[in-house]
Amino acid sequence: LDTKGFELARAKAAGETWFDGVKAVDGARNSLTVVPVDKGFYVTTQGGAKVVVTYAIKPGQVRGEGHIGLICADYAALDASMIFLLPPADIKLKNVLFSVEVPAGWQAVTSWPGTQGYYRPDATLAPMRDQLEKSLLCFGDFRKTSKKFGLNDVTVWNLSSYPGAEAEKLAKALFTIYGRLYEILKCDTGVPYNIVCLPPAPDPPREFPRSTRE
Repeated sequence: LDTKGFELARAKAAGETWFDGVKAVDGARNSLTVVPVDKGFYVTTQGGAKVVVTYAIKPGQVRGEGHIGLICADYAALDASMIFLLPPADIKLKNVLFSVEVPAGWQAVTSWPGTQGYYRPDATLAPMRDQLEKSLLCFGDFRKTSKKFGLNDVTVWNLSSYPGAEAEKLAKALFTIYGRLYEILKCDTGVPYNIVCLPPAPDPPREFPRSTRE
């Protein structure tokens, strides 16, 4: 790096406490200074050629009546804005390679092309930054059912623990809905479409305040 430091910013969807324990080291594994700033963190690089930044994320926060991201025993569902700290908007992202370690039997469901556990956002589909802020990623032990509509491959993903007959019934209903939209829009993109079906979060029952009118 030819700078003395750089900023890593949170996406707007991520709160101030979403990223925790942000640390950085250079190529020789020497610790670098990381300080909080208005929209994220500033990393002092000392002109080194390589910097590795690590941090933990805090999914599962509840906002309103639902979770903002969730990792539980059976699956994980996250918006990319909850995973990535990004350089400022005036820095163009040219290439991103993403990998994830998941429990045995789990797999990643993402629109990004991938092989052997590594995924690379396709810059021809949308700006790289938009994909790292707005893409949805799910992980779990899934069973998939696929169907082709014109040039579009559509896949419905259900947890393997979901009864097979019910999973097929749900996939059939979703294919019917997509088929009607396809007939109306006539949109052949040639890119894969993923529909992920997840059960409710494993929370204890909660009561929400209700408005009343007199």
